[in-house]
Amino acid sequence: MGLHLCPFTSNASFYIALLLLLIFSSLLSFGNASLDRRFSALRGDLAFADGGDSPFFFSLLLATLAAALVLLFSNANIFIFFILFEVSLPPIMALISFFGKRSQKFRALSYLLYFTLLSAVPLLGATFWLYRLSGSVLQPEIAFLVGEESLLSPIQELFFFAALLLPFGVKLAFFPLHSGLPEAHVEASTEGSMLLSGVLLKLGFFGIFFFLMPICGNIFWLTAPFVLATALVGAALTAASSYRQPDLKKVIAYSSVVHMNLALCGYFVFSPVALQGALFLNLSHGIISAGLFSAVGLLQERNSSRSLLELSGLGLSMPS
Repeated sequence: MGLHLCPFTSNASFYIALLLLLIFSSLLSFGNASLDRRFSALRGDLAFADGGDSPFFFSLLLATLAAALVLLFSNANIFIFFILFEVSLPPIMALISFFGKRSQKFRALSYLLYFTLLSAVPLLGATFWLYRLSGSVLQPEIAFLVGEESLLSPIQELFFFAALLLPFGVKLAFFPLHSGLPEAHVEASTEGSMLLSGVLLKLGFFGIFFFLMPICGNIFWLTAPFVLATALVGAALTAASSYRQPDLKKVIAYSSVVHMNLALCGYFVFSPVALQGALFLNLSHGIISAGLFSAVGLLQERNSSRSLLELSGLGLSMPS
């Protein structure tokens, strides 16, 4: 059960390119922020006694995350996919824990841990069941056997669909499985928010492309109306909720939920154009949301606030 590269995954290079771009952007953001903080500390404005600006530890976390996700995007072994899918979360939790700004970050960590453990169980069960049915650990072979030899009955395929949609829906913030995402964004550092929004949310879409569509393609016609209705209603409700948020990070976090639910619709309308649009929305959201979180981090560094009430009228006095 070794490592097998996954050349059939045509959009793997797309996700790897996005990952490397955001890793590089996060390193630049952290380096610039660290220089600003050290310059302020020399003037006596700030004191850092918690070691929260350690470049080595931050780089180690980013290297771990990058290695895990590059292997995930280029691997065809379903068990290794499951392991790397779960391993991608601890670096983000460490970024929130050690580099987060507020004491409520432990509540955000509990949300992430709870949803991850809840979704990992059905994914692991589905992985073992597929191996038992097909006798293979390689996704192309399993997809071929399921499609050509009809290994799954309609009831079994519906079970697999539910078991796989739960973990991937948690990752991509599918409504109403998005509850932990806004809290995690608010408590994370700027770089943590950039990676969480730009990369970690995309794992759900990659899981749908890698696992859900090849294995449960026959049941898509039955489940598509439910998924589309839930995603559209969730996007509308989340957009309405964002208007009531005074925290800029929460506004961006809720807008990310809206974009992810709209992108999910592209996978369930059975159109190549819609699928290409969903992939393009993944790319554009990863870049734009990371840029927005970086801008909010800069505002917070300079003004010690993310509140729209306190930052109102800031354009009259900037640049400062």
